[in-house]
Amino acid sequence: MPPRITDYSEAAFSLYLFVNHGKLKNHSANFKYVKEMNKQKKWKILYCDALMKMCPISEFIETRPPKHQIKILRFLDLLEEMGPTLTRPYTDILYDGIHELRITLSGDQVRFLYFFCFKNYIIFYQAFWKNTDRVPEKYIDQTIRYRNEFLLRTDQKQLETITGAGV
Repeated sequence: MPPRITDYSEAAFSLYLFVNHGKLKNHSANFKYVKEMNKQKKWKILYCDALMKMCPISEFIETRPPKHQIKILRFLDLLEEMGPTLTRPYTDILYDGIHELRITLSGDQVRFLYFFCFKNYIIFYQAFWKNTDRVPEKYIDQTIRYRNEFLLRTDQKQLETITGAGV
């Protein structure tokens, strides 16, 4: 049985830090960190990079009401803990290495598209409201293009330096 997402206390504290310390709004950093609280986790979640003028993930989260932000952050925290072992109903693999994080906010389905890279990084790129039975191909294709560009200009050492994982 998959884990239940019921404890929002840690996510609420993370949200407090993000809102009050500008973590989500800091577009000048090389990467947007979803969570820095627990350095013991196996997976590191990052989204968007400095070459992007606007980050779809941070913009999406920032525009949600606080209760939705907390739920999103809790899902991200769960994915950070479990990585690729987290399965349906929380995540699913689409194709070509692109995965979706599946969240329902006030009855509406939201999808976050991401990919795994190097040995312990999860890179998020796309967030959208799902209005059809299948994830639209345009979102998957955009994420694949972003992944290919990202992997051409980024290596594991750079990510370790940015996240402090190599220290």
